[in-house]
Amino acid sequence: MTSFYDPKAGWSLWRWPFFEDSHYELADSVLAWLKDAQALAEEPDLAKKGRAIVQSLGEAGLLHYLVPDSLDAFDVRSLCVIREALTYNDALFDAMFTMQGIGTLAIQEHGTPGQKEKYLDPCRDGSGSRGGRCRRIGTRERVRCGGNGHHGYPGWRRLRS
Repeated sequence: MTSFYDPKAGWSLWRWPFFEDSHYELADSVLAWLKDAQALAEEPDLAKKGRAIVQSLGEAGLLHYLVPDSLDAFDVRSLCVIREALTYNDALFDAMFTMQGIGTLAIQEHGTPGQKEKYLDPCRDGSGSRGGRCRRIGTRERVRCGGNGHHGYPGWRRLRS
């Protein structure tokens, strides 16, 4: 378990009182993913590289932190650990990770059960990036929300990615 900062070792998670052992274990998992993911950075086609990164993040289980099964399981400290490690190594890794959460938040909070099943599972495991499902969220879907998207009045809002 990484317990201190060692500048010779690259990124590591400092021992802070607000992190739990699970956060240090997560940091080690992200570092292991990063070692395996260095080959992804070699892909010259940016679109292929982005899809490969998202798929790999999903296969490693890291997207479950962004798109949890329940919003009650959402742990901001874990997101901070993952994002700091990813961006330390490659900003594109962090960008591809973050976009999965931005693209799914409206559905996580306000989507119907059918929308959640259709979009969240593929985004959670990284398979949605292959067919563009996570990128196309909202082109035809709307969710019921507390506002209509215009100044908070009740109504429907089109999801946009």
